[in-house]
Amino acid sequence: MRLDILCMINEGAIPFRGDDEDQVGPPSIPSTLKSWAWLVCEQRGLICPTTTDVPALAAFLTRHSAWAAGQEWIPDMIEEVGALRRAAHGLAPWTVHVQQLIGPCPSCELRALIRTAGEDWIECDTDLGGCGDLWSAAEYEAHTKEILSGQGMSS
Repeated sequence: MRLDILCMINEGAIPFRGDDEDQVGPPSIPSTLKSWAWLVCEQRGLICPTTTDVPALAAFLTRHSAWAAGQEWIPDMIEEVGALRRAAHGLAPWTVHVQQLIGPCPSCELRALIRTAGEDWIECDTDLGGCGDLWSAAEYEAHTKEILSGQGMSS
Protein backbone atom coordinates (compact mmCIF):
# COMPACT_ATOMS: atom_id res chain seq x y z
CA MET A 1 0.00 0.00 0.00
CA ARG A 2 1.29 3.46 -0.86
CA LEU A 3 2.47 5.54 2.09
CA ASP A 4 0.18 8.50 1.27
CA ILE A 5 -2.91 6.26 1.28
CA LEU A 6 -1.81 4.62 4.51
CA CYS A 7 -1.38 8.08 6.09
CA MET A 8 -4.89 9.12 4.95
CA ILE A 9 -6.39 5.97 6.42
CA ASN A 10 -4.55 6.50 9.70
CA GLU A 11 -5.73 10.12 9.81
CA GLY A 12 -9.35 9.10 9.35
CA ALA A 13 -9.97 9.50 5.60
CA ILE A 14 -12.17 6.81 4.14
CA PRO A 15 -10.44 5.02 1.25
CA PHE A 16 -12.55 4.78 -1.87
CA ARG A 17 -12.29 1.96 -4.36
CA GLY A 18 -14.13 2.41 -7.65
CA ASP A 19 -16.03 -0.29 -9.53
CA ASP A 20 -12.96 -1.14 -11.60
CA GLU A 21 -10.86 -1.64 -8.45
CA ASP A 22 -7.91 0.34 -9.85
CA GLN A 23 -8.74 3.73 -8.32
CA VAL A 24 -7.93 4.11 -4.66
CA GLY A 25 -8.16 7.30 -2.66
CA PRO A 26 -10.75 9.66 -1.28
CA PRO A 27 -13.80 10.19 -3.47
CA SER A 28 -13.80 13.24 -5.73
CA ILE A 29 -16.17 15.83 -4.32
CA PRO A 30 -16.78 17.65 -7.64
CA SER A 31 -17.21 14.39 -9.60
CA THR A 32 -19.61 12.89 -7.09
CA LEU A 33 -21.77 16.01 -6.86
CA LYS A 34 -21.69 16.38 -10.65
CA SER A 35 -22.92 12.78 -11.04
CA TRP A 36 -25.87 13.39 -8.73
CA ALA A 37 -26.66 16.69 -10.46
CA TRP A 38 -26.62 14.84 -13.79
CA LEU A 39 -29.07 12.22 -12.47
CA VAL A 40 -31.43 14.90 -11.13
CA CYS A 41 -31.34 16.70 -14.48
CA GLU A 42 -31.86 13.52 -16.47
CA GLN A 43 -34.89 12.51 -14.43
CA ARG A 44 -36.40 16.01 -14.26
CA GLY A 45 -35.71 16.94 -17.87
CA LEU A 46 -33.35 19.77 -16.96
CA ILE A 47 -30.09 20.96 -18.48
CA CYS A 48 -27.19 19.80 -16.34
CA PRO A 49 -24.92 22.49 -14.90
CA THR A 50 -21.57 22.59 -16.70
CA THR A 51 -19.68 23.74 -13.61
CA THR A 52 -17.51 21.60 -11.37
CA ASP A 53 -17.61 24.31 -8.70
CA VAL A 54 -18.50 22.52 -5.45
CA PRO A 55 -20.59 25.34 -3.90
CA ALA A 56 -22.57 25.74 -7.14
CA LEU A 57 -23.22 21.99 -7.44
CA ALA A 58 -24.17 21.77 -3.76
CA ALA A 59 -26.58 24.70 -4.20
CA PHE A 60 -28.11 23.02 -7.26
CA LEU A 61 -28.63 19.75 -5.38
CA THR A 62 -30.04 21.63 -2.38
CA ARG A 63 -32.62 23.35 -4.61
CA HIS A 64 -33.80 19.92 -5.77
CA SER A 65 -33.52 18.13 -2.41
CA ALA A 66 -37.27 18.02 -1.67
CA TRP A 67 -37.89 16.29 -5.01
CA ALA A 68 -34.85 14.01 -4.60
CA ALA A 69 -36.06 12.91 -1.16
CA GLY A 70 -38.89 11.02 -2.87
CA GLN A 71 -36.68 9.10 -5.29
CA GLU A 72 -35.73 5.44 -4.82
CA TRP A 73 -32.02 6.29 -5.13
CA ILE A 74 -31.96 8.86 -2.28
CA PRO A 75 -30.35 6.37 0.20
CA ASP A 76 -27.44 5.94 -2.23
CA MET A 77 -27.06 9.71 -2.59
CA ILE A 78 -27.11 10.20 1.18
CA GLU A 79 -24.50 7.45 1.61
CA GLU A 80 -22.19 8.93 -1.05
CA VAL A 81 -22.48 12.50 0.24
CA GLY A 82 -21.82 11.17 3.76
CA ALA A 83 -18.68 9.44 2.45
CA LEU A 84 -17.57 12.78 0.96
CA ARG A 85 -18.01 14.48 4.33
CA ARG A 86 -16.05 11.75 6.12
CA ALA A 87 -13.26 11.86 3.54
CA ALA A 88 -13.06 15.66 3.69
CA HIS A 89 -13.00 15.57 7.48
CA GLY A 90 -10.22 12.98 7.41
CA LEU A 91 -8.13 15.19 5.12
CA ALA A 92 -8.84 18.52 6.82
CA PRO A 93 -10.37 17.86 10.26
CA TRP A 94 -12.66 20.42 11.77
CA THR A 95 -14.72 20.54 14.89
CA VAL A 96 -18.31 21.57 15.02
CA HIS A 97 -19.03 24.31 17.51
CA VAL A 98 -21.82 23.30 19.88
CA GLN A 99 -23.13 25.96 22.25
CA GLN A 100 -24.96 24.80 25.35
CA LEU A 101 -27.76 27.27 26.10
CA ILE A 102 -28.68 28.30 29.62
CA GLY A 103 -32.46 28.40 29.26
CA PRO A 104 -34.55 25.33 30.06
CA CYS A 105 -36.32 23.32 27.38
CA PRO A 106 -39.92 24.50 26.87
CA SER A 107 -41.06 20.84 26.79
CA CYS A 108 -39.19 19.02 29.54
CA GLU A 109 -37.79 22.05 31.42
CA LEU A 110 -34.31 20.50 31.61
CA ARG A 111 -31.25 22.60 30.83
CA ALA A 112 -30.23 20.40 27.93
CA LEU A 113 -30.61 22.82 25.02
CA ILE A 114 -27.80 23.10 22.48
CA ARG A 115 -27.25 25.07 19.30
CA THR A 116 -24.94 23.52 16.71
CA ALA A 117 -23.10 25.97 14.47
CA GLY A 118 -24.71 26.19 11.05
CA GLU A 119 -28.01 24.67 12.18
CA ASP A 120 -31.30 26.56 12.22
CA TRP A 121 -32.69 24.62 15.16
CA ILE A 122 -32.04 24.44 18.86
CA GLU A 123 -32.15 20.89 20.18
CA CYS A 124 -32.96 19.50 23.60
CA ASP A 125 -30.02 17.08 23.58
CA THR A 126 -30.81 13.52 24.58
CA ASP A 127 -27.13 12.98 25.46
CA LEU A 128 -27.65 15.57 28.20
CA GLY A 129 -30.85 13.87 29.40
CA GLY A 130 -33.16 16.05 27.32
CA CYS A 131 -36.29 15.10 25.42
CA GLY A 132 -34.97 15.57 21.86
CA ASP A 133 -37.42 18.31 20.87
CA LEU A 134 -36.38 20.95 18.36
CA TRP A 135 -37.00 24.68 18.66
CA SER A 136 -36.47 27.52 16.23
CA ALA A 137 -34.29 30.40 17.39
CA ALA A 138 -37.41 32.61 17.48
CA GLU A 139 -39.28 30.11 19.67
CA TYR A 140 -36.33 29.84 22.05
CA GLU A 141 -35.93 33.61 22.21
CA ALA A 142 -39.65 34.07 22.98
CA HIS A 143 -39.40 31.38 25.67
CA THR A 144 -36.40 33.01 27.36
CA LYS A 145 -38.09 36.46 27.23
CA GLU A 146 -41.12 34.91 28.88
CA ILE A 147 -38.96 33.41 31.62
CA LEU A 148 -37.03 36.64 32.19
CA SER A 149 -40.17 38.77 32.31
CA GLY A 150 -41.69 36.34 34.83
CA GLN A 151 -38.54 36.44 37.00
CA GLY A 152 -38.46 40.22 36.90
CA MET A 153 -42.09 40.50 38.08
CA SER A 154 -41.64 38.10 40.99
CA SER A 155 -38.65 39.94 42.44
